[in-house]
Amino acid sequence: MKTLVLSLLAGLLIQSTPILARVQDSSLKDTTESKYKVGQMWSYKTRPDEEKSYFIVVKVETHPKLGNIVHIAVRKLKMQNRRSPGGVSEDVNHMPFSEEAINESAVKILKDKVDLPDFRDGYQEWRDAFDAGHAGIYTITLAEAVKVMELNLKINASQNMDRVKCCGGISRSATGLVRLSDEPFAACQVHWTTHQVARHGAEFYLILSE
Repeated sequence: MKTLVLSLLAGLLIQSTPILARVQDSSLKDTTESKYKVGQMWSYKTRPDEEKSYFIVVKVETHPKLGNIVHIAVRKLKMQNRRSPGGVSEDVNHMPFSEEAINESAVKILKDKVDLPDFRDGYQEWRDAFDAGHAGIYTITLAEAVKVMELNLKINASQNMDRVKCCGGISRSATGLVRLSDEPFAACQVHWTTHQVARHGAEFYLILSE
């Protein structure tokens, strides 16, 4: 099984309002005041050729500003990923969405209760960043979020994304999404070294959707 263990933290650092919502107030608490219940398996409006994909609700929380946050795991994807065996990632163990975004994505309940995947590591990674004000939640549809994630995987595969000290600065990157007719069309990324742009410049990457 080709499981993407990441919590999509990199994708959630995209600084584009239509994609995610990010706030400084990190007050979160579990809630049952949602039609989405932990353990439910749902079908959703998938990308082409991923009709068998589904998501599992792994956690539901509420936030005073963001409202309900539905945490899901996704199965049976066909995301291109050079780092995965066979070049494809099928599963993602944690993705946080606004309830409104899930409403736009979900089709019907397939099962009322299934075993939960191991989402805790991915959730904790996201939660730590969220509490620090560095991560948010997806506000686009699940299919769009998968497309964004795949675009980011393509970019990340071409460069070492680790932040390392270099030339007295720190290597950093920023990612953004280009939309065409309200659909994700391309992902762009820029790499630079702090305090060294005048000397070394910056590198720009653009990945176009097929």
